[in-house]
Amino acid sequence: EAAKALAAVSSARGELEAAASAAALLAGAAPWRVTAVKRSSRQLKPPPPYNTAALQLDASARLSLPVGVVMQLAQRLYEGVELRGERRALITYMRTDSLVMSEDAISAARRLVTARFSPAEDWLPAEPRRFVDRKRKNAQEAHEAIRPVDFGVEPSSLEGLLPPKEAQLYELIWRRAVASQMASARHEALSISLAAEGAGTARSSASRRVFEGFEAVLRPAGGAGGA
Repeated sequence: EAAKALAAVSSARGELEAAASAAALLAGAAPWRVTAVKRSSRQLKPPPPYNTAALQLDASARLSLPVGVVMQLAQRLYEGVELRGERRALITYMRTDSLVMSEDAISAARRLVTARFSPAEDWLPAEPRRFVDRKRKNAQEAHEAIRPVDFGVEPSSLEGLLPPKEAQLYELIWRRAVASQMASARHEALSISLAAEGAGTARSSASRRVFEGFEAVLRPAGGAGGA
């Protein structure tokens, strides 16, 4: 019960002790004592742009679609759609093992991040990110990773111009490719150990994000890829 009562405790030791004692009093137990406070931090790097396998897995989960439907939608985005009287391909070839984006595409993604986030040096790594799938030595490097043909075609500009599921898939591909060039997200975690005479021990933990980084564009799976 003490662990549940401390689910949302702050990082200040005095406040933690007060919360622990209050929880113990409510439970009719002896006052709880904080025996250890451990803080840690971690950086989460962005995932690479999609290859076929990753697109099938992630898009199927995020958009609640069968893999076959995901690939049908991707095929249509690749073959091109009518936009304002012009037929345009929106994504690169969708059957690929590669995680590589062209240098031009990397530059375009980084320019977009620079334009949207300030200061740019906080949101972009000093050097472009380049991904290689070491498990697939014979990856189809003739093809790039799955990415937007034009990063300037932002998902919001396609509102009402594509069927809903096609628009959602394009947005996911666009966000993943942009996020792949962004700075890491930073998280902090706090773990508290408690003890009370005759009541044993308990532990509670909490975490918070201290810098969004790429997660400003691509939420973890469960957030449906939204900003």
